[in-house]
Amino acid sequence: MPRYLIQFCYTQKSMKALIDRPHDRTEAAQRSIEGFGGRMLFFSYCFGEYDGVVIAEFPNHEAAMASLLALNSAGALTKTETTLLIPVEEAVRAMQKAHDTKTGYAPPS
Repeated sequence: MPRYLIQFCYTQKSMKALIDRPHDRTEAAQRSIEGFGGRMLFFSYCFGEYDGVVIAEFPNHEAAMASLLALNSAGALTKTETTLLIPVEEAVRAMQKAHDTKTGYAPPS
């Protein structure tokens, strides 16, 4: 199944709710992902531009997108960024294909 890195930022209201009533959001995130046939592999909070990260796998891109649409429409987040993760074995095969394939492409001159 394809894997995705999902970075997110909470709204000010969501962050205040977490501070007012500290609790673990792992299970809520996991249920949301599982509702779309996915599986959460990692959940963590972080410093920096984003408040947290999730690594999840979904059966296909459509399921991943549906999950993210539902998540973003709930109003708890101000920003998400999703990155498709490519396993090393697939990347190496792509490198080999790039090496073996002659496209005739030339940069503009």
